[in-house]
Amino acid sequence: MVVQLLEAIVRERASATLSQAPRGAAGWDRLYRTHAAAALPWQREEADPDLLAALDHEGSSGLAVLEVGAGLGALATAIAGRGHSVIATDISAAALEQARARAPESRAIWLCDDITETRLRGRFDAAIDRACLHLLAGAEAGRYAAAMARLVRPGGALIVKTLAEPAAGVTPHNREAIAALFAPAFTLEREAASTLPGPAAASAARLFVLRRLSE
Repeated sequence: MVVQLLEAIVRERASATLSQAPRGAAGWDRLYRTHAAAALPWQREEADPDLLAALDHEGSSGLAVLEVGAGLGALATAIAGRGHSVIATDISAAALEQARARAPESRAIWLCDDITETRLRGRFDAAIDRACLHLLAGAEAGRYAAAMARLVRPGGALIVKTLAEPAAGVTPHNREAIAALFAPAFTLEREAASTLPGPAAASAARLFVLRRLSE
């Protein structure tokens, strides 16, 4: 009981230092190198079931999938384990180093990339984002949307989970905001209430599935 209490205090103090998301690759690298996984409010050791279910709707295996903001890799590893080809990107090289170490047998391809200035080419059957878009606003969000329009094939899916409530450094999204951001390349197909589980709590979130329209 004492050990559990001490662990809870450590997590609470560590989370307090994350009241504002870092800016830029150097900031994210520093964060991942100085914080244990349990101190990261968004970190989850298992993939969110609703994200996997949304991807299953696109195909049971064999999809070309892009994950943006892969972090420590739990979601990308689960997607690769379902038989999909996965390119898992993150702005932080430090995060991806840990992701590789955590899942050395994973078939995911770990790639350091900033989606707002992406170097990626080609087309994906699906792109998936767990808690990256809500860290962007203004021109950055616009560049994100433009990149997704280039990278998701016509008929493909963009699956996005964002926090539902305002917070420091977070831009929450509703149906109208998502539809406007991704128009005219995508149409919003469905949305659902969700959560963004972390080590200690599950914050309210929204899950959006958008469909890439023909060009």
